[in-house]
This record gives sequence, C-alpha cells and structure tokens, in this order.
Amino acid sequence: MSTRFVPVVTRLAALAACATVVGAALPASAGPFKKDELFVGRSIKQDPGDKTFMLGANFQVAPVKAIAKSLIKKAMDQAAANYPGGDKVLTLMQNVDQKQLDQINAASDQAAMFKQIIKQQAEANGVPITDEQMKAIDTVDAAKVKQLTQAVALLKEPESALTFSLEPWVEVNTKWVSMTAQVPIAGFKTDTDGTTLQLGNVNLDLKTGQSYGPNLAGVGWTVGVAAYAPSGTKDANAVALSNILATPKYLHEYFTYAPYAIIGAALPVITLQARGELVSMHKVRDDPTFDQIQYFNWGVSAIIDLFILNVTAELDGLAEVKNAPAMKGLIATLGTRFTLGPARLGVGVQLPVGQRETGAYAASFGGASFGDPAKVNVLINAGFSL
Repeated sequence: MSTRFVPVVTRLAALAACATVVGAALPASAGPFKKDELFVGRSIKQDPGDKTFMLGANFQVAPVKAIAKSLIKKAMDQAAANYPGGDKVLTLMQNVDQKQLDQINAASDQAAMFKQIIKQQAEANGVPITDEQMKAIDTVDAAKVKQLTQAVALLKEPESALTFSLEPWVEVNTKWVSMTAQVPIAGFKTDTDGTTLQLGNVNLDLKTGQSYGPNLAGVGWTVGVAAYAPSGTKDANAVALSNILATPKYLHEYFTYAPYAIIGAALPVITLQARGELVSMHKVRDDPTFDQIQYFNWGVSAIIDLFILNVTAELDGLAEVKNAPAMKGLIATLGTRFTLGPARLGVGVQLPVGQRETGAYAASFGGASFGDPAKVNVLINAGFSL
C-alpha cells in the first residue's frame, strides 16, 4: 500500500471507531408510545429513547363572558316571551347605569327601589311608560330584581372579554421515572382593563411505568401522582371556573394531590389509552365553601398517527366523591398535532358533552351560569424534546 494512503485509512478507521462508540451510547430506538401526548389527560410514560428532556407550554383561551352573555340574552328572550311586558322591562333596564344597579342592590326594599329607578329612567329618556309596562314592572319582586340586576351587569361588560391560561412546563424522563414541573399563569383581557396576569398553582407530576413491544405495536402501564401547591392568587380562580378540568391548577385556596393509573395499547396506526385519577383538594387558606373536595376523573383517548401529523380524540368524565357537586358530566377534546423532529405543535378544542347543571361555585340566571365551564376552550400546546 502506498504510504500516501496510510493517513487516509487511519482517519477513516478513527471515524468508524467514533461512530461505533456514539452508536452504542445512543438510547434504544423509539418505543410503542412515541407520540402519546394528550391535550388534557395524562399519558403513558415514554421510553427515554423517544424523549429524555422536553420543555414547552400549553395555552388555552375561552371567550367566557361573550358566551355567557349570549346564553343570558337567549334566556332573557325566552323569559320575555312568556312574561307579558317583560321585554319592555328588560329594554328599560339596559339603560340603567352600574351606579343605579348598585343602588338597587343596596336598598332595604329592592323591589320598590327597582320600580322607582326604572320609572326615572323612562322619564329621563323621554319615553312614557305604557300601562302594559307598568303591569310588568309592578309584578317584579325582590328575587327577580336580584336576577335581573346580575344579568344586566354582565351584559354591560365588554363583549371581547377573554379568560386564558399560559402553562410553561419542563419534563425530565429517565428509565425509571418521569418528572414534569409546571407553572400555570391565568390571564384576563378586556377592552377597558387590558390584559392582566395572575399566578396559578405550581405543580409537579411524578410517574413511572413500562411499555412492552416494538416501535409499531405494544402495550404499557403507568402509575403516578401529581401535587399542586397553593401558590395561586385569588383572581386565578376564574380559570378554574371556565375550564372544569383545570380546577386544581387555579383554585388558590387548596393544596391538591392526585394519584392516577393509565393503561394503553399501541397499534401501527392508532394508540388507545384509559386513565383513572382521584383528585383530593384540601383547604389551606382563605374561606372556601368546602374544607375538602374529592372527585374522580376518568378518561379514554385515541390517537391516530398520520406520520408527521396525528389526530387526537379524548373523552373525560367527572364524578363526585366528596363535596364536589360541580364535578359531573362529560368533556370531549378533539385536536391535531404536528411533529417534525424534536418540535411538536398541537391545536385542539374542548367542549362539554350534553347539558351540565350549574356548578357549586356559579351564580345563574335562567339556566345560564356566570362561572360555570365555558362552552368552548381552544387549546394550543407546543414542545421541544431532546
């Protein structure tokens, strides 16, 4: 062999040796639950070969006020249709300012004050009250006054009001345990007050589990527990009221722990999972309605894998265990996630299935609630894995 080729051969051999060492050091190839992330529920622990370290953020937004006002308007229209002259009273009330509404609520005889202010409002507008309107006004009692003033006050708020949350998180996944830390932030935006941010309950999720099978198929199990520190501010509670599944993250009065278990089956195109979780909330500050709240959250999901795109369908159910009358019903989540290398971006929609009763923390008028779960939550999550 010519001596001029010796350095080349030596270099190639060195490169081959390095490649062998690096290849041996790399973790095993993907496990059967490589793309098992869900929008709402917890998912099967992944193999470290799929994901060792990951950081990202979840974002959700609900036009709570706009939707609530739409429901209230519908309820008021229905009431007016069955209440002679009721539409006339509601029309007059929408011209009453907030100071007058407060004056009505503070009066010892609310019904009498209500009638007086409505008559004054009609005179100020130069619109005489008809006999039909007077009959409608005279039939309003104190209970109806309270409902009407609540409804009108809400109707006067900006239509563009939004409740949203931003939840940055980081996950470390080893062979035996996965640890995820999250810092929820509640946000509120209105035309008048702009955007304000409030801290939610910082939380930590620890889980362990095992999956069995090759890359394209297999089964797996996971057990874990999540804990939520009572770090949130009082105003952050509004997010818990707009998204019932986010309750432990934002009710600032409680320390919460939630043990859970998951089983799953992965096939070449679809991944199926089922979860059971007991949420136990314990009062540590302020004076909430209940010292302790417990409820069961179960969930089933299906993920259809379309290579770089997948489609996710989730169904969550809530059942009261102790002091949790608001925790009932079904919530569906539909979404799609784009995966390209280490980057993942998902967009989904969460909505209740069927009719829910008014929650324990909500006031209501005509079947529409202020503070019950929003009819629609838009979910966005993004992550980057190493």
